[in-house]
Amino acid sequence: MPQDLRVLPRVVVQGLPKSGKSTVCAKIAEVTGAVHLQMEELIEGFVDRDSSFAEKVAEKLRNQGRDLDDLMLVQLIQKRVEMADCAANGWVLENFPQTRSQAILMAKKSLNPCNVIYTSMPIEEVYKRTAPLQNEEFSCNRVILGRRLKYAQSNLPGTIYFF
Repeated sequence: MPQDLRVLPRVVVQGLPKSGKSTVCAKIAEVTGAVHLQMEELIEGFVDRDSSFAEKVAEKLRNQGRDLDDLMLVQLIQKRVEMADCAANGWVLENFPQTRSQAILMAKKSLNPCNVIYTSMPIEEVYKRTAPLQNEEFSCNRVILGRRLKYAQSNLPGTIYFF
């Protein structure tokens, strides 16, 4: 293998809520130097920037009170991975894409991961891990968690569409 060839990590980590995705991403980032990307942080990071794209993001979120569509989410990722730190060190994307259309859009934008990791865990363990947090974190509320698990189960590795 040539010594001047460097392969940068491009990794997607998916799985059930509270299944260890953040921990896996953090470890990969620590070992490889790749940038750990989380959608919430990506969105927050772009809302306050001074650019026309950031203005579109802020307009949708603040003024219209709407969620970002799949294309805008993928464009956010694309703009982030083009930044110097990701371009130099690679990236680890947590829990995205979540739908077939998001995966297709990522592929069209050449955001193809080298690896996809799925953290597997029994649903009973997810409930056990979230029990202490159910009154503190919105995502751990039993109704919300039940809906998230139902959605996640409909997209288990056998049915996750990827590149």
